[in-house]
Amino acid sequence: MIETSAAIYRKKGKGLLIEKIYLPDPKKDEVVVKIISTGICHSQLINLSRDPKNPELLGHEATGIIIKKGKSVKHVNVNDKVIVSWMPNFNKSSTKDKSYYKPVNIFLEKRKIEAFIFTWAEKTLINSQFVTRVPKSSNSDDLSIMGCAGIAGYGTPYNCVNIKKNQSAIVVGAGGLGNLAINALKNLGCKPVIAIDIDNKKLKFSKKFGADKFFKSNQHCIQRTKKYLNGIGADYVFDMVGSLETFNMSIKLAKECIPGKKSGGSIILVGFPKDKPSVDTRNLLMSEKKIIGSRGGSCIPHRDFKKFLTHYKNGKMKLKQIVTKKYKLNEINKALNDLKSGKILGRAIIKI
Repeated sequence: MIETSAAIYRKKGKGLLIEKIYLPDPKKDEVVVKIISTGICHSQLINLSRDPKNPELLGHEATGIIIKKGKSVKHVNVNDKVIVSWMPNFNKSSTKDKSYYKPVNIFLEKRKIEAFIFTWAEKTLINSQFVTRVPKSSNSDDLSIMGCAGIAGYGTPYNCVNIKKNQSAIVVGAGGLGNLAINALKNLGCKPVIAIDIDNKKLKFSKKFGADKFFKSNQHCIQRTKKYLNGIGADYVFDMVGSLETFNMSIKLAKECIPGKKSGGSIILVGFPKDKPSVDTRNLLMSEKKIIGSRGGSCIPHRDFKKFLTHYKNGKMKLKQIVTKKYKLNEINKALNDLKSGKILGRAIIKI
């Protein structure tokens, strides 16, 4: 057994507790990773909004070092630096079934509990499909958000739509995901790229990633944004929030079709939804608008991480700029409170 510390979620409203857990030796397709840095994703607030049936371990993006591996693991070795992501890799160690989606067993107070992916810990036990090797010299803090924010924010414009130069784009939600999407859209030649958010500080921050124009989300936002786009809406609208309000706003902001000449715009859903929205399908049909779902930016880690690492090295992917707050593991509750209250402009990480 490997003794380590982790943030444990036991009860709604009580915060997370740093407790000792015990990891068994990895099974044939598992690895043990010593975490260096781990990101704090906004979607985790959804987990924390409900009472868990059993103690839960959270976190799903990180960098770390392999300290143990199972006998079937071929694509990484002990002492390799890796990115941890919730997206599977499908590499040399892949199995034909989906056993990598099964939880691992860990021990808390001599009690066996199941955990899927967890990175808010000093060490984690995980199926090897969720780790990708990166150069040892790479910056662990910057790359700690590649496994979720990187693929979902930056990856979505590259993988989910076929963007052409000078097409217009709107990003609703100018946080960590949104600004990485703006970053990618500018790289792809979109013009203009417009940011929309309720927070003026985040809107100003979006200019660092290439936003040509920004509008505060209020009762006049849709009218003013469409006026800026000559009244016709945008080719692409990226909803990075996932609320009912932003979903409906995104549909209204997408370009209407010109019958017989040009189809309508696309709405790309990136932010994890909290509710189940109703859709006016007649409006979608008549305006020829499209709704596209983005699950982790349709990323394949062993393909896309290599490309995105090159972008990061040459300054095209602005990971360093998006990491705006750093905390220690015992500050996890402060970090989550800061995230919930909107005090984090970009992405926050925990340094282990």
